[in-house]
Amino acid sequence: MIRLRTLLRASSLSSLAICALALPAEARAQSENPYDPPAAEPPSAETPAVEPAPAPPPPAEPEPTPPLPSPDALVAPPAPPAPSAPPAPPAPSAAPAPEAPPDEQLDEQLMAEIGAELMADHSVNEPRLSLYGFADLTFYKYWLHEDSGFRSLLYTESAFAIGNLNLYLSGNLGAGFRSMAEVRFSYLPNGSRQVVGGEIERTQTDAVDYSNLGEERRTGSVLVERVYLQYMPTSFLTLRAGQWLTPYGIWNVDHGSPTVIPVVRPFTISFALMPERQTGIQAEFNRNLADDWRLSATLGLSNGKGSVDEYADLDSNKAVTGRLQVTWRTQGTLQLGATTYYGRYTDLSQSTELNGAGVRIVDHVQVQFDELAIGFDILYKLGGFHLQAEFLSNQKRYTARGRPLRNAVEYWPDLERFGTYGVVGYRFDWLGLMPFVVGEYFQISNNFEPARPPDDDGVIHVMSGLNARPTPNVTLKLQGQVALSASDLPAGSALEHPLWGLQSQAAWAF
Repeated sequence: MIRLRTLLRASSLSSLAICALALPAEARAQSENPYDPPAAEPPSAETPAVEPAPAPPPPAEPEPTPPLPSPDALVAPPAPPAPSAPPAPPAPSAAPAPEAPPDEQLDEQLMAEIGAELMADHSVNEPRLSLYGFADLTFYKYWLHEDSGFRSLLYTESAFAIGNLNLYLSGNLGAGFRSMAEVRFSYLPNGSRQVVGGEIERTQTDAVDYSNLGEERRTGSVLVERVYLQYMPTSFLTLRAGQWLTPYGIWNVDHGSPTVIPVVRPFTISFALMPERQTGIQAEFNRNLADDWRLSATLGLSNGKGSVDEYADLDSNKAVTGRLQVTWRTQGTLQLGATTYYGRYTDLSQSTELNGAGVRIVDHVQVQFDELAIGFDILYKLGGFHLQAEFLSNQKRYTARGRPLRNAVEYWPDLERFGTYGVVGYRFDWLGLMPFVVGEYFQISNNFEPARPPDDDGVIHVMSGLNARPTPNVTLKLQGQVALSASDLPAGSALEHPLWGLQSQAAWAF
């Protein structure tokens, strides 16, 4: 009889385990960062249904039905019984507790075995694709002097703007392989501006819709942020091949607008002192040194930076990227990182020349320089307190044939620039509200005024405001900002006057 009841319970438990595998993925999104790749793929929900065997007759006094176990509970092995303390002398009127029947003692073990087998089958052999992403809407207003050089980059009229609509496609390919892709849907190049021959030209992409004759549409673009194949031969080694985000700082790899505290990232990051992304191969090593210490090391080989570095290397000199990061978790979380990049940038044009009876292709180097970038970062969190800072430096050394003209009488010299920023804030429990302050100093090359020496102009930039998270997937921001020159500029300079701005943003992950 006990054996028959055990088999019936195994059949019911297998059906229960399969139902648990078909749970919707929304439960995972509450505990995972929705815009970061998941650490592991969930089991497939396409498990064929199993008809449960008839349940045994209910006891006279039925117990309440326990909650449905999670898939994680199914794969966990049964915990060994904890050593019991010496029993206290029972009260005279207390009756001894009845011992559980042997068939009920097997329930937990059967569930673990069945669940582990089903989870292994579906997590390894069946590929699965997950879609998630983030988006944001920003309102901005800038106050600029009529002689400010920032007028060629920013509009002074207030406006709403869709800044990001990013979609992640993450797939578990089985046997340790995963695929990861991130694309951004953009209105660019429509509306982009550039200075051409003393005139500021704005790009227009209006086109007549062939399916709705007479209707004009503005075309946009799809920007590939990253796409790579990942393989984990062991738990501490990850290999990637494709286009990946350069592993530096705090907000380059994890760049989703719901994660970034201010409305926009600091200029130190957006001015690309370190390349934002690269195409090549990468190896990442992660190891726990102790219970509270974790070491991460990354090494990458890529095409480096260039005008077409996504699919071509115009100089065949591969760039090397290295990062070392240490994380300590005892009194809060402290993360220290250092990144180095070295590579050659080449831009060239081509022409044809007669070569006897035929023609040949001749390369003409337009710009070529060797580039060294070094970055350091720190992140510290304790409760609601948040502190982070980064320092980036960049050096360019032009080659003899790749030094471009700066104006009609001089060439560009070798350049050295740096930038640094810091963020401090405190997040309260009420609405997830965080007051924050961002301060930074960075250098930009004098591209606005060729009549002045090609010195690096220093800029001080301050942002301050509020960041609220009413739900884990929604972030609301309001901030003011000011940027002013830290260099001794002559009267009439394009950078003489400060930049004032007010911005608000709603960012959400899905």
